[in-house]
Amino acid sequence: MITTTDHADAGGRLLPLWFAVLGPPVIWAARFVLNYALVPYTCAADAVLLLQLVTVVALLGVAWAGLVGWSRWRRAGRSTQVEFGGAEARARFMALVGVLGSGLFFAVIVAEALAIFFIPPCQTGGAPL
Repeated sequence: MITTTDHADAGGRLLPLWFAVLGPPVIWAARFVLNYALVPYTCAADAVLLLQLVTVVALLGVAWAGLVGWSRWRRAGRSTQVEFGGAEARARFMALVGVLGSGLFFAVIVAEALAIFFIPPCQTGGAPL
């Protein structure tokens, strides 16, 4: 049941929490699609640095989402004595999911970016495009 304090609380404080939770997977997907779309251009212009720049921007965005989640978790308090299903418990849970998700997607982006550094994206079957 949503109380008036939960509803009033939802206005300004839930947007950063949703960014912390949904930001990392959306940023990862956007980076993935953007890099895929940019490969023909980077091969034609010999600008592999552009793919690396997209990766750095994505890592900064995911780190920002993690910091937002961390600050919201600290703001919600560390007390283990919270009302089950209340606004404080929900905020702590969302913030923690945001922090953990940011760490996961940061690692995934780094792992995928290693391919850009070690495998030239402009090769197919051993021959350059």
